[in-house]
Amino acid sequence: MPGIIQSNQDKAALSAQLLDAALAPSSGPLTVVSGAAQQDQTGLPSEVYVAVTGAAAGTVAVAIGPTNACAIAIIPAADATVNRNIHFRLPAGWYFKVTVVAAAIASAVQVAGG
Repeated sequence: MPGIIQSNQDKAALSAQLLDAALAPSSGPLTVVSGAAQQDQTGLPSEVYVAVTGAAAGTVAVAIGPTNACAIAIIPAADATVNRNIHFRLPAGWYFKVTVVAAAIASAVQVAGG
């Protein structure tokens, strides 16, 4: 049956997966300043999660790039920000920039291996 550990091999595989997840590098909470480029903190491809709060008229934009110019727009500024959680993939060593207008960045975290 799926989801049921039936053998020692299944137990070993599950243990290895849990250990990998527990040891995955994470930079933990990030301090993200609107409009400021920030470089990858893990040295590995990762996922960045950002919580944005604001009014319906607010906007959030996300750009990434191999330099702090962040020339690749991945979330356009036209998106509304009413209590929105966004996430995006970030290649190892790259930079990202989150820009908000009439909104605030409530929190952010980066997790490697995403």
